[in-house]
Parts: sequence; C-alpha cells; structure tokens
Amino acid sequence: MPKDEKKENGSDKEALVLFNKGTSTLPAAVQRAIDRSGLKLKTREKAGVAPSWKPDKAGEYVFGEVLAVRENVGEFEGTVVVLSTPDGPVSVWLGADLKVKMGSSVRIGQVYCIQYMGKLKKSENPKLKNDMNHFQVSEILPEG
Repeated sequence: MPKDEKKENGSDKEALVLFNKGTSTLPAAVQRAIDRSGLKLKTREKAGVAPSWKPDKAGEYVFGEVLAVRENVGEFEGTVVVLSTPDGPVSVWLGADLKVKMGSSVRIGQVYCIQYMGKLKKSENPKLKNDMNHFQVSEILPEG
C-alpha cells in the first residue's frame, strides 16, 4: 500500500484485503467508495476453480479456511473442499479417509489443517479393499 494514501481524517489508510491474500487489494475506486461510506467491512475471496492439493510425502500439509464445499463433483460425484491458504485457494478432494474424518460437518468459515500421513497398504491391513491414503485432520477452533 503506498504511504501517500491517507483517509480523509489524515490517518494511514487500511486497505481491505482479500481473505488470506495479504498482497491483494480491491480496485482503488471500490476502496474509495467503501471508505467514503464509513462502513466497517471485510471481504472474503470467492472460490472458483482452484488447483488440487496432491501430497506426495508423509508430513505434507495444507492449512486454511473453508471457502466452499462442492458436492457431486466429477465423474464419481465426489466432494471437494476449497481452502483459502496463504498461497491462494486449494481444492482438497475428500477421498475415503478424509470423507470419514470431515464428513458432512464441513462448513464455510471453518479452519482446518490436513496432514498427509502416508499410504495404508492392503498387504499390511487385510481389512482394506485397496491401498488408502491416510490423513490427520485438525479443525482449528477459537479459544473460549
């Protein structure tokens, strides 16, 4: 934000930013209109098509706030959760393990950390029909 931009009262201007995108701002004309209105507003990035998170190694994780939950996506009518991360929106497909752990309780605004723990092998666990990706899911909640 350029230092020469000031509010009418002379204090430093605080730009509205897209959620979790600290370097992105609204178009200048929109920001000025909001400033003139005197309303205290925040913006939230709307999810579009986002790249899919595809972890390769145990320990990889994705962390962010849920922007969207999409049901019946693709050929197999899967569920996709779009997370707002520091690097931009990321789609997380809810496969077997994630679907059980996150289920239908996922809501916009919730914050999750999803960590890939590796593959569970059918050869090591005969109850499995196929090899399965294993994840640790933590919902991040405010204290109180």
